[in-house]
Amino acid sequence: MKPQPVWRTLSNARAHTGRAARGLWIIWAAYSALALIAAAPAAASLAKHFGFSVSTGKLALELDPAAIAEWIYATRNEPALHLAAAILAGIAAAVALSVFLAGGALAQLAKRAGFLEGGGRYFWRFLRLALLAGIFYLMIFGLAGAAHRGIASLFEDSLAERPFALASQAVNALLMLLIWTIAAAFDYAKVRMVVDDSRHAFAAGFAALWFVLRNPRRTLPPLAVIAVCSAALFAFYQTSYNLFDYRGLRTILISIAGQQIYILLRVWLRLWQWSTCFQVDLALRRPASSWALTGPEPHGDNI
Repeated sequence: MKPQPVWRTLSNARAHTGRAARGLWIIWAAYSALALIAAAPAAASLAKHFGFSVSTGKLALELDPAAIAEWIYATRNEPALHLAAAILAGIAAAVALSVFLAGGALAQLAKRAGFLEGGGRYFWRFLRLALLAGIFYLMIFGLAGAAHRGIASLFEDSLAERPFALASQAVNALLMLLIWTIAAAFDYAKVRMVVDDSRHAFAAGFAALWFVLRNPRRTLPPLAVIAVCSAALFAFYQTSYNLFDYRGLRTILISIAGQQIYILLRVWLRLWQWSTCFQVDLALRRPASSWALTGPEPHGDNI
């Protein structure tokens, strides 16, 4: 397939996203259920320590840092091991759910399988890929921490704050750019594993990184447009969210409905990004398996 302009790639990807219409609702329902499971114990703890309904006020609806700090201080005597175990279990459940949902959505986009079947088929493959991505993220954060320590040491005796602030902001901007690039590369790695029906997660991850670095002008601009759309959606949501005075049932219900619409739109943008990765991958790379997107699965092994 011949490489296309960014707008054409995004347009084709938007139409391609319709293949995962059922997955859109499944992902939205799954994340909403996970949020409810996580919110229930937090709401109980907040109600216990603050003695008022957690459906009102900055503490529940705006996550005010001072109120959160007060809550943490109020719960300091609760069993730390139990709290840590609950947090780790929640993180593990969120990662596992995210990996499963990604497999189901990509399987539908590629017409490889149904949503639940695809989630199971690619679960272990994508989980290994997530572990590799985690290693890269840890390395990037480690380098950023070293850079911040170096900047602090360099400007330790300086009386001017502006150079130190500019240098720190530059490091933070580079950190965000690297994280976004790594995330984009691993989205291409997921697509590569589905298209090639590959079980080699580490090989796919490194190959996708090289694919992005070798073709930055083809692989990154479409995803940058989607990232800008995501940022604009978040800014609009936050601005609209702060306009309400959350004291009555009506505004609380409007807030809940707005949150669900926001989650649904974020899920659709995620599907659009994966569809874009499919379009770019097919335009720039020849699949390892000629039947990968059109033929039947020759074997049923999920691993």
